Amino acid sequence: MRALLIADDSFAWRERLLLSRLEVGLADIGVAITRAEPEHENSKQAPGAGLTSTSIAYRRVGVINSPRAQAQAMIDQLIRLKPSIDDTPIDVVHAFGEACWPLAVEAAQRLNAFCAMELWSRHSVDLIPRIERRCQRAGVQLLWLAPDEPIRAAAQEQHCKSPCKVTAWGVHSPDTKREWDPDNQIRSIAVLSSGGDPHSINTALEGVSNVVRKAPSTLVFLDAKAMADHDKVWRKAETLGLLENLSVIPDMEARRELVLRCDLLLLPEARGEHRTLTLDAMASGMVVIARRDPLVAYLDQPGPAIIVGGDDAASWESAIEGVINDASQAQIAIDAARDFVKSHRRASDHAQTLYDALAWMTARDSIQIEDIRPSRQSPGA
Repeated sequence: MRALLIADDSFAWRERLLLSRLEVGLADIGVAITRAEPEHENSKQAPGAGLTSTSIAYRRVGVINSPRAQAQAMIDQLIRLKPSIDDTPIDVVHAFGEACWPLAVEAAQRLNAFCAMELWSRHSVDLIPRIERRCQRAGVQLLWLAPDEPIRAAAQEQHCKSPCKVTAWGVHSPDTKREWDPDNQIRSIAVLSSGGDPHSINTALEGVSNVVRKAPSTLVFLDAKAMADHDKVWRKAETLGLLENLSVIPDMEARRELVLRCDLLLLPEARGEHRTLTLDAMASGMVVIARRDPLVAYLDQPGPAIIVGGDDAASWESAIEGVINDASQAQIAIDAARDFVKSHRRASDHAQTLYDALAWMTARDSIQIEDIRPSRQSPGA
């Protein structure tokens, strides 16, 4: 099998570790990988390409550069890389991030390939009808991939015509187990944000500030996306007297090494978004505290994460102090999260289930979808 993995700018940057793990895992299984990612201003090369794949870059959509032009430019690069491309055709175009979905459909049509698209959020699920209409017009056979069962169920609620399979995202677990140090007087808290819910961020920060007043040495690291479009978050932090303890971290998900050294990861937003930083935090021995999110299975009920009891500052304060002031509870939370990842969210399992789903799709009679029948023809047709 040969797969073209396309990622949009956001996904390629914040989830580059996921893409790299999949690249290696699929290559170990025997899949030939080509990575296509947005061309960056300072480089003609796609970011993050590894030793086990071929890398190409595509230009962002503009007034002149339509998805159709993007797709043809990518295929031209493939032809230059593989002069006899017809001997090794692309079987599957796999798209990560909804900004590149139109491009993926165009590429699949021109390559006469199947198309797989990664659902990762409520917003991506809401786009299903539009993309299925585009695939139907293009004659492209489509498979939706969901990181867990709630997203798959949400896709079904959208009455999607194309199949949807669960391929649970996974991460690597460190060999050494982290132990909670009850004597540590300097606690560190990271707050992850998508920038789409400033009210929830401010509520959590108010709870954090109550903790900081009692433990002034506490360090707080806030995802810069929380302030990207909302000055109200900064004003709230200033009003709370939190600025002295607060550091704003640009690209927190892409630069997660610092975050993974913190004691706690807070997830104040519940927007149905799946992010491997949360899984990495669990695997590395952080305590994850989150609002209940019905579209993320491991954040829907207490277990690998501590679920905040209410949407108010007092609930956040109580949840944070429940682990900071009780070493046994902190260690229980750390062990539960680590065991969950090792048992249910391994990177190797993600690669294998993804391969199984793609192999199922590319089997000749695997899918019967009304009026969607891709023909196999030359890439330039």
